[in-house]
Amino acid sequence: MATEEHVHALWHAFDSLDIERNGLASKSQLKVVTANVCTASGVKDMRKSVEALEDQYSDQKKTLTFEEYKKFIELELFSQGGLDFDKMFSVCWMLCSKVPLQRQNKILHDNDTYKLWRVFNRLAETDAYPLRMDHEEVAYILENIVIAMGRRWNEADFEDIRKGLPLMSFWQVLHALEVKFAAGLDEACVAEAVSEVYDEIVNEVVKKGLMTKKGHRMGSWKERWFILKHGLLSYFTHKDQKEQKGVITFNVGWKIESLPDKGNFKNRVLIQTEEHMKGDKNKYEICCPDPKTKQEWIMAIEQVLESCETGISPQKTAFMKRREQRAKRRQIKSEEEKKKVEDNEMFEKQKELLEAEKEARRIAEEKVAEEAALRQAESERTSELTALLEQVKLHLDEERQAKKDEETVRALQAKLLEEEMEKREELEKLKAEQEKLLQDEVRKREEVEEERLQHIKRLEEEQQKLELLEQERLAADLKLQEASDKLRSAESAQKEMAARAQDIEKKFLEMDASKQQKFKVEKPIGLARPIQPRVPQILTHRGAGAFTPKQFDIFKQIRLLQQAAGVDDSPPSEDKVCESEKTERDDNNETPDVIKEQEEKNKEIQNLENTENNQVIVDDQVSEMTARKLSENLDDDIIEL
Repeated sequence: MATEEHVHALWHAFDSLDIERNGLASKSQLKVVTANVCTASGVKDMRKSVEALEDQYSDQKKTLTFEEYKKFIELELFSQGGLDFDKMFSVCWMLCSKVPLQRQNKILHDNDTYKLWRVFNRLAETDAYPLRMDHEEVAYILENIVIAMGRRWNEADFEDIRKGLPLMSFWQVLHALEVKFAAGLDEACVAEAVSEVYDEIVNEVVKKGLMTKKGHRMGSWKERWFILKHGLLSYFTHKDQKEQKGVITFNVGWKIESLPDKGNFKNRVLIQTEEHMKGDKNKYEICCPDPKTKQEWIMAIEQVLESCETGISPQKTAFMKRREQRAKRRQIKSEEEKKKVEDNEMFEKQKELLEAEKEARRIAEEKVAEEAALRQAESERTSELTALLEQVKLHLDEERQAKKDEETVRALQAKLLEEEMEKREELEKLKAEQEKLLQDEVRKREEVEEERLQHIKRLEEEQQKLELLEQERLAADLKLQEASDKLRSAESAQKEMAARAQDIEKKFLEMDASKQQKFKVEKPIGLARPIQPRVPQILTHRGAGAFTPKQFDIFKQIRLLQQAAGVDDSPPSEDKVCESEKTERDDNNETPDVIKEQEEKNKEIQNLENTENNQVIVDDQVSEMTARKLSENLDDDIIEL
């Protein structure tokens, strides 16, 4: 059976043929549209319908209006039975979607745009053509799509569209959705939202979701995907709806009730008929996921069961209710406008009557003047003039009342004007305060910018100081390297001097051994000792005197080593020398020559030991001074950094 939705789809196809936008389409093109629509609807002899269009309108009529074409289609096609008019939607969409689909900011694909087009045809106004949708229905569609996309609906976003376009075409609705409400979102998200709205409005899906159903035969519980429509509840194995497991057809007498929880089966509901005792097929036990979903399903199924009594789907009932409310509002608005027009007309009439009264007063005054001049001659007309005078007074009273009313209106207008002036002054003050705040903000920003530049300048100066410190640190590292090199050279010189001292000591030992062998005297037996000559050691300004060239060379080498080490080479005190000689002489009781040689040997050894000790002290002092200097330089560098 053809509905208004089919007529709306047919209008879109007709509108695509109206190239000049004058509400007319070529009859030859309408023949092609008629042939395609008849073929899609299942008409067996579509040529007959095309010929009927040609026969109904003469050859001289080359173009038709939509009202004429609609009348022909209703008579020739929609009046036939056994046809599938839903297939004509694809034909009409193919004709009307060619040019407009070449659009910018395209988010919806052709299939999703077709679904939105079907929704538009279902909810569009049917009063007149071109086909338009009321802004309330547009807001209803866009709100459902926005909520289905997971966003919050804001009525203020639609306010500009509501004011500019109280009635919108399909392409305007599509443009508003893609540009303002779906911009920046994923295409799949928008497509899924449009599909949900399409299922709700066109397919009349009241609710859908997953629930667990108890089987009739085995009594096992299995999860199923349920879809609730007008008059039936279908369930499938999966959400893709490829395999349908069954359908529950609702009629008058069905009811739904809540069941208490039973073990692991919670949130149970029971759907059954009043004659459920006849068989288990009229009894369905279902478990919902949670209590909230359970209550939603109970309310939805109760709504569908109520619609079974009226035979109208809940979506269509809601749409008809919205349309009736909209018609009432329009009627009230029309009556208000009509009343306003009548009030204006009455005001004009009263104004004309007032002008007429003013004119009558002027005429009456002229007559009074004439009668005053002719009073003596027209005494018989005194009574008539008195009556006329009373009428004039009456008119004067009415005029005074009118003046009072006019003054009242003027006073109200003056009061409104004063209030408007006060509001304007407040707005100007507010504007001045805002400008002052803006100037303060600009000044603060300039101060912040100046402080930022100063910080940048200070940062650059600190960077330069850091670079100088880095250079000084590198110079200190070079100095440290040089001091380390000097310290290593001093250590190598010390080692060399120690080796040379060991060589000299070894030579002394060899000389001592040879001398002892040469001057070896057999010790006497007992306490008798031979008398030995005593020769005091000769001391010079250069130290102990030398008696042989070889001994002189040895003393010379020792003195050179002492000078190189910076040790004082002054000769030992005479008291110490004498004390040493006496001790050695008393202990050993040797000959004077042997004692002399032994004393010379001891002095040389003592000088060498002093030289070595002095060299070690000097090296330690040099190392300590070098380490202290390096430590001070490093501390200064660290403090500067």
